[in-house]
Amino acid sequence: MKAAEIDVARWIVSKELTLVGILGRRMFDTWFRMETLVQKGVLNLDPVMGKTFPLERFKEAFALALSGKTGKIFFAR
Repeated sequence: MKAAEIDVARWIVSKELTLVGILGRRMFDTWFRMETLVQKGVLNLDPVMGKTFPLERFKEAFALALSGKTGKIFFAR
């Protein structure tokens, strides 16, 4: 599979987008707690779920994210 290239200056800096990652010692514990809540039906994730895109379609994904008409955008290989 060919690597996707992102023009950081154009798509992130000039559009003032923020990339968010996660790092921390409690990260896995949090995942297990959330998994339990989702499985029990305590949390409805529909409002935050968006669409999944292959990396090659990142321009379309960013356009949708900027439109405000979706929840989270996911990338898959």
